[in-house]
Amino acid sequence: MSHDTATPGDVATFYDRIAHSAEDIMGNNLHMGYWSGPDAPTTVEDAADRMTDLLTSELGVADGQRVLDVGCGTGRPAVRLAQARDVYVVGVTISRVQVDLASARATAAGLADRVGFQCADAMRLPFRDSSFDAALAIESLLHMPDRLTVLREIARVLRPGGHLVLSDPVLRSPDITDEKREVLADYYDLLKVVHIPPIDVYPKLIRDSGFRLDMLRDVGEHTDRYKLGPRGWSLLAEGLRHSGTLTSEKYGMTPAEQDTFLARLKRLEKLPDQGYLLVAAHKV
Repeated sequence: MSHDTATPGDVATFYDRIAHSAEDIMGNNLHMGYWSGPDAPTTVEDAADRMTDLLTSELGVADGQRVLDVGCGTGRPAVRLAQARDVYVVGVTISRVQVDLASARATAAGLADRVGFQCADAMRLPFRDSSFDAALAIESLLHMPDRLTVLREIARVLRPGGHLVLSDPVLRSPDITDEKREVLADYYDLLKVVHIPPIDVYPKLIRDSGFRLDMLRDVGEHTDRYKLGPRGWSLLAEGLRHSGTLTSEKYGMTPAEQDTFLARLKRLEKLPDQGYLLVAAHKV
């Protein structure tokens, strides 16, 4: 199966279309949750918030400092961070619908004076050099054409010593069968993912971006995929079918289009083994 790399425009259109429904499905977050164990009694929303807290705890920011949220989604992590600490947060996303939803969330939380969002391409951040104290990128680099370029842009807008914290799915083994390679290509196409890198490239990637690595930890066994097991994609597909989300006016699929999409989604049970990296670094 050939794979045409998703463009920023593809990603923007994808998230403009699914922004409302994805929030409902994923507990008002657009990233993986952190589960303490396979039988942990918690909700998807609580698990996603726990992942946010795990990442933001590594930012090392002080009151009054500025944090950049790269690929901010609909704004829940940014708002949650500002509720926990007296910091200013600027979120960027390529989706205008996400900007609107995130801005409404900040206003509803009474935080519009400290949390703001704008539409921007992370490959060309519209900020001055050294204008932020820390940066956060939760599960967003997978949609970007070149991780190295994005990370160098983040380094540019961070002050010297500024902290970067991110999460990113990775492939645990370079040895992939042809079948799994085809499924991976379908995953890229369905969810507008540009690339999932091998886990062993990350230390050099961080170093080449102008950062010094402080933490690199694979928490894959604590994420939604391992909590739900190999049938997680089928459970998601059936949940989408019963909810009517895909055929609603917001998403606009015909019943036939929905059937095709859900069949492809179920096939993702055969994806290669993935880890989920938590990375902390600081600008040298």
